[in-house]
Amino acid sequence: MGWRYEPDPRNKHKRRWTGAEAGFVAGDGGEVIGKCPSGMSLEQADALLNDPDAIHVIPHRWNRTYPKMILNVYNGTLYRATWTVPGVSCHGFPEFPGRARELPKHTRMAILALARKRGCEKEIRKCLLGKT
Repeated sequence: MGWRYEPDPRNKHKRRWTGAEAGFVAGDGGEVIGKCPSGMSLEQADALLNDPDAIHVIPHRWNRTYPKMILNVYNGTLYRATWTVPGVSCHGFPEFPGRARELPKHTRMAILALARKRGCEKEIRKCLLGKT
C-alpha cells in the first residue's frame, strides 16, 4: 500500500478548525464539511490510511488496483478518505452521519465490527443511524 494523506489541494474550505474533537461546519453552499481534530498530525492521518484494519470500499465491477474509498474509525469518529491522486494519495475527513447511514449494509457492519474492536461501538452506531 503506502498511501499518503494529502491536505485538501483546493483549500476550498478555508475555515481553520481549532476544535480538539472532530466536527462539522457549513460550507458556503450549505454543504456539511467534516473537520479533523486540530491536533491530528499528518503522520496520524497517514497511519489511518495505511492501517491494516481500515475498510477498503471496492464496489462491484471496480477495476482499479486501489479501493474507491477508505473508511476508518478513530477516537469514536468515522473517517472517509477519497483520492486526490488516484492510487497514491488521499484526503480524509470525518464522515457526516447523514451520509454514513447510506453506506451499504455490509460496509456498515464492517464499520461496526471495527468500532467494537476499538471500543467505540456506541458512538459509531449513532453515526451509522444518521445521528450527530
